[in-house]
This record gives sequence, structure tokens and C-alpha cells, in this order.
Amino acid sequence: MQFEIKYLISILSAILIFGGLYFKFLYDVPDGADITNMWVSWFLIIFGVIGITVSALWKKRNPLEVDSGDDAALDGLR
Repeated sequence: MQFEIKYLISILSAILIFGGLYFKFLYDVPDGADITNMWVSWFLIIFGVIGITVSALWKKRNPLEVDSGDDAALDGLR
């Protein structure tokens, strides 16, 4: 069984989302750093959601390559 990169991206994206939620709700923000904390937490959450979306839409094969074992099927494309 081969470990696919899309599963690694999903795991790292979930860590990003949980990190963003931690910074948003549980982290004790020092005085004057509220704006920075807000931006960092939103960026972590957004990049985590984008990563999970990309890994969900990831295709294993290249759609530009025609991989057919039958050369007769390719004659109609030429």
C-alpha cells in the first residue's frame, strides 16, 4: 500500500484549521496583538480549508495523457 500525498495534505490542512481555531478562541493574546492574532488565525483556517478542498479534488492520473492499451481506439483521435 502506497501512501498518497493527498492524505498528507489533508492531515496538514486539518492541523492548520485546528491551529487557527486555537489562536482564535483559546490563545491568551498579549495586549496590542489582537489584530495580528485575528489575521493569523483567519489565514490558518482559510489555508486549511483550501488544502482540504485541493486534496478532495486531486486526481491520481493525468487527464492530459491518453493511456489506452488499444491502439485502434486512438485511430479515431488522429
